[in-house]
Amino acid sequence: MLPTHSKRGKKPKTHPIAGFATQCAARTGAGRARIGPLFALLALLAGCGSGSGEYFPFETGRSWLYSGTLTTMDGAFGRLYPVQAGAPEMFAGETVYPQTILAGRRYLYAQREDGIWRVARQWGARKELVPYLKPELVLPDDDAPQSWQGRTTTQVLEVTGPPQETLFKVRETVPMTYIVAERDARVQTEAGNFSGCVRVEGRGRIHTDVGNYIGKVRIEVESNAWYAPNVGLVRMERTERTSSNAIEYGHLALELVSYSR
Repeated sequence: MLPTHSKRGKKPKTHPIAGFATQCAARTGAGRARIGPLFALLALLAGCGSGSGEYFPFETGRSWLYSGTLTTMDGAFGRLYPVQAGAPEMFAGETVYPQTILAGRRYLYAQREDGIWRVARQWGARKELVPYLKPELVLPDDDAPQSWQGRTTTQVLEVTGPPQETLFKVRETVPMTYIVAERDARVQTEAGNFSGCVRVEGRGRIHTDVGNYIGKVRIEVESNAWYAPNVGLVRMERTERTSSNAIEYGHLALELVSYSR
């Protein structure tokens, strides 16, 4: 079994969900349009669990508040991101557990015999739920293989450049290898100190032509996410790099600010 959760030192912070809007507004401003990628990446890492759901709390009404910082070739941009767990519902013949991110983006997760899977999404102008063509494993069960293959889309490779000083974004699908790299990590966040955390590590690379004035490049993605028992995601870091000096890297960091049960 994965280790139990304990917190030492700094007392964890909790928050009422009603305070989300005020807190988010306080940290938005210039650069707001540049941090849309945080939505997608937060969804990829919003939670994970063992077979008991210990690392992905499913209880209706649970909520988390994250501080996100996106660093691109143009600078650093940040804001707060609330996530809330909704009531379980039926989708495609199985019970799923929704999580809603700021601006009403919903993602559905299923707890299956071999782990937690992300199965559908609902965002933007779409009102219907859209299933993933291939459901994505978030974290395997204890008895399942602790290394697995997946995919991700680059989200933080951005630069303003010619022509007309427009914002150029690299959006490429990268095959990834994920592993449960640690089972007893300690993490310090603004929300508190957490021990017994699981760290999930992901690595991938491709060679592709990204077009524009950049052309053919090598793209590498590395991610690390830490999950605390009975809490969920407490920290995440992701770096995307290319072999081109024109758009060398992008970095995303998320940290838990507060949560409620």
